[in-house]
This record gives sequence, C-alpha cells and structure tokens, in this order.
Amino acid sequence: RAVQALARLRDEMRSQTGAMLHRWHSGHRNNVFQAKTMPFSNERTLVSCAADGQVRVSEVKDDGEVETRGLVQHRGRAHKLAIDHTSPHLVLSTGEDGYVHQIDTRMGQGATELVRVHKAGKLDAPSWNRVVGQNSIALNPANPNYFCTGGDDPICRIWDRRRLPCASHDADNFGFAVGNLAPTHLRRGATSGVSITCAVYSHDGREILASYNDELIYLLDASPAGAAAVGSRYLTTSNLAPQETFFVSRETKITSRETKLGHATTCTANHLGLPS
Repeated sequence: RAVQALARLRDEMRSQTGAMLHRWHSGHRNNVFQAKTMPFSNERTLVSCAADGQVRVSEVKDDGEVETRGLVQHRGRAHKLAIDHTSPHLVLSTGEDGYVHQIDTRMGQGATELVRVHKAGKLDAPSWNRVVGQNSIALNPANPNYFCTGGDDPICRIWDRRRLPCASHDADNFGFAVGNLAPTHLRRGATSGVSITCAVYSHDGREILASYNDELIYLLDASPAGAAAVGSRYLTTSNLAPQETFFVSRETKITSRETKLGHATTCTANHLGLPS
C-alpha cells in the first residue's frame, strides 16, 4: 500500500467543488491515520499522526509555504488525536505503546506523558507489566478536563487531566482511570480478544459511542451516575470492525465507517429499538 504522506487542505465551506488549496509532504514516513486542524488557527495549522509513530504539525504561512515538524514519537503506530477546542495549542495523542501524550504545538520535540494504559486483573488494581495498546482517544466536548481512551481490551476508560500525571509513588492516584466502561458480557471476560476500535463522546458528554472489533457498537453511559451500570444500551447488529464511529449531529444519529466494506452506514436510535 502506498505511503499516504501527502497532506491536503480543502476549502469545503467556500467551494462546492472542494477545490484543493494546498498540497505538501507531511514529513511522515508511513500511512497517515488522522489529520486535524487546530482551533483559532484559521485552518492554517494541522496536526497529524501516522503508522511511523510520529505526531507532526504543519503550518501554512501567508506566502503559501508550509512548514512541518515533529512533535512527539510514539513507540509503535500513533492511531488517534484529540483536539482541545478551548485551546489553540493543545492536542492529545495515543497509540500502540499505550501512552497518552499532551502536546503543546508551540513547543519543540517532546510532550507531557499523561498516562500509560495498563490492563487490570481488577478494574481498580492495574498490573503495570501489561500495557494496553490504544486505538482511540476523545475529549469530552462539554468538559475537556475529561477524555476517554479505547484500545486492545474491552474497557473504555475515562480520565481526568487534572489528576494526570501523578508522581510515580502516589499509589492512590497514579494511572487510575476515573471511569471504566464496558458492556456487561465483555467486562466479565466472556469474549477474549475483543478490543475497541473507536470511542467518541456525544455533544453533551453524557454518553460514549464505542465500536468493537468483530462485535457490536454500544452506547455507554458516561455520566457519574452511570459508571456502575455501563453498557446498558445496545446499539447495532454489525459484526464488522469499524475504524471510525462518530455522532453526525446533536441528535442520536450515528455513523460507522466499516473498513471491510469500504463505505459508511448511518442509523438512528429510533431504528434500533433504543428507549426514546
């Protein structure tokens, strides 16, 4: 498969044809998995992550030239980014190494390691030698202090940035998620090898939509009151492995992009037997 290392910027809002405004080499050495524009940048600053493990930033200058530079290097593929829409400079990244980095695009190389996700024999007792590779990260749009991650186990974890990172000797707080969500049958370990391919918040931050490989898509209760009874809302019947799942609008409308079919499907909660 060809290396997708060329970034393109299109003026979708101003041109019905989506005319390409800029084209440049992003500096990545392997497939680009995700690229996002930074807020308050007039769509001139773009961050990207790729199979080479790099997170890079590209800045379109007034003369049309594009400057690119590396921000952080994951130990393995870097799968997803999360943009803090309250800040023009902060972005979170995660990947196969289990790390969540908080990056300030104004800085040079390096970032703050917020946490490294580990598996747990019990949800409140991490085993530090069992790293969980991460496929997804999303910030709560209603309160960006919180973010969720999903990866190579069935647990969708919610974290509070105000508690991260902690000193390594702080046994009561270091590395512990503030929420651990999963459908009941997956939480009990009834299905081995099931992982989260994508997890995203609803617009109000009360729910998380999580897709699982060779399993289903679930709407999880992300509110504090729902933390003890998660996975109660069944969502879809597909057994494929979506790489992208997202809310299309503020209504409960969901789109999943299924890689095995190469197309997107859209459904609404009312069509799936969910309570209104």
